[in-house]
Amino acid sequence: MEDSDQQTQRSSPGSMSNEQATSIGPYRVIAKLGQGGMAHVLLALKPGPAGFRKLLVIKQLRKELVEDQEYLSMFLDEARLAARLAHNNVVRTYEVGEHEDGMFIAMDYLEGQPLNRVIRRKPKITLPMHVRILCEVLAGLHYAHNLQDFDGSPLNVIHRDVSPHNVFVTYNGEVQLLDFGIAKAAGASSQTREGTFKGKVSYIAPEQALAQSPDRRADIFSVGIMLWEAVAQRRLWKGGQDLAHLNARIKGAEPRLREVMPDADPLLLDICDKAMALDPNDRFATAAEFRQALKPYLTENLTAPEDLAAWMSEKFAAERKELRAKIDTQIQAHEDATHSGEVPVVSVGSATLTPLTGQVPTPTEGASRNRWWMGLAGAAVVIVGALAFISTQDTEVPVVEETPVVEPPVVEAAPSTLPPPAAVEPPPGVPTIDLSISAEPATATLFLDGTRLDSNPFQADVQANGEMHRLRATAEGFVDHEQLIVFDRDRRLNIVLEEAPDEAPRGMRRGMRTARVGTAAPADPAEEVAPPPLPPPPPPPAMMTIEATTTMQGRQPRQIDETNPY
Repeated sequence: MEDSDQQTQRSSPGSMSNEQATSIGPYRVIAKLGQGGMAHVLLALKPGPAGFRKLLVIKQLRKELVEDQEYLSMFLDEARLAARLAHNNVVRTYEVGEHEDGMFIAMDYLEGQPLNRVIRRKPKITLPMHVRILCEVLAGLHYAHNLQDFDGSPLNVIHRDVSPHNVFVTYNGEVQLLDFGIAKAAGASSQTREGTFKGKVSYIAPEQALAQSPDRRADIFSVGIMLWEAVAQRRLWKGGQDLAHLNARIKGAEPRLREVMPDADPLLLDICDKAMALDPNDRFATAAEFRQALKPYLTENLTAPEDLAAWMSEKFAAERKELRAKIDTQIQAHEDATHSGEVPVVSVGSATLTPLTGQVPTPTEGASRNRWWMGLAGAAVVIVGALAFISTQDTEVPVVEETPVVEPPVVEAAPSTLPPPAAVEPPPGVPTIDLSISAEPATATLFLDGTRLDSNPFQADVQANGEMHRLRATAEGFVDHEQLIVFDRDRRLNIVLEEAPDEAPRGMRRGMRTARVGTAAPADPAEEVAPPPLPPPPPPPAMMTIEATTTMQGRQPRQIDETNPY
């Protein structure tokens, strides 16, 4: 998941930003793991008496964002929720603290692999083991969904980003749910702007894609997709036609598992159909109910945590050994430097520890060992609730290069000019809507579904097909803006591009993907002002990222990627 919009800024071996401290509170920073749009990710050691040492992962809010109330609110929301979560199937936050350079979150360091790497390893993990992993995920979700505040009132937590990239399997056979960075909970100070959605595009529920208010059943839908892929042994979404896939999802037109795998276990087919029902009322009401439905399958196909632990230890033995050696070397180098009075904080090679935020570096299988950092990517550190920070490109489609399920990045073919949707007059009798788009500065270029529009401002009567379309605005010296719109009613959009910083980090001059989805509400004569997005790092070549997270002031905190686990 490299070069994704969440792309990690990595320094060469031994280099370190001048702004990076060598200690954060009681923690000694021994290596820089990566950097994303919101935070630095660091490997740290907490020393104690009698030779006590604890290895942790530190997520530190970037110094330039400390005074930004919007980003600070999001970071604190994440920290508060992470600190409340205490369950065997949820990664543990060790401490939330503050020091002279700002806020930080200290999280457990785990040895293992993200699920998206586990299911790519050959020979493939058995279906019973895979189903057991999903049962553990459901146990963690049920706990989070039912979390209460100190006064006993429900927090109504919704993860909103459940996917193979945010599930971590340890070498001991434990399964932990990661990344509550975009989770929704009662009392959060940051808000998702109306008309936007959060989550990895390939795993979001239909109601999320429509920017409606989801509840816990949206997470159940996401696990349903993971079950579909476990049984079918392939991705539900193939290729990079994300808009077509999204339209199929919101219409309930995706292939059912029984159509793809008619000979699969009938119980799993029925369970998958129920979990992925278009109407939330037709799904399992709780994660516990979903988990209970899977138990008969596991009873008939016996598999224990010990079996999973043995499989993990065998299949990833080389990576585990190499990672341990590298970390030991790094710790020793740091201690030697401490005794000599010089304490360098280095970037651990060209690797990226597994910040389990779905941004786990996922090098191609069989990559040369001297690229140990890449191996590190899968082995290891879990960063819970991260807002998306470390990524290394996966040769497969992205989410994190995902990276994210990643559909290949949107690459505008040679900008052909669109006598847009309106160039061809809709047939008589076909319902149309008025589409009016303007962008500032006046030099901005507009693209609709990858085709360049012939003017700015632009106006046309287009067919009211109720489907999603991708709108993009670009201008030299400004941050690109991208959003999704639905042709279901008249649309009047005024986009104001944000001027790009003079010394923006790599990727900051690329636009964030702000997936604003218009819903079928009465046409509003007032213009829909699309707030300028705050850009994350650029997407990897093979990654489709639709950034749909905005906060109170309409700026986007985090890019979402997806790595193709298959």
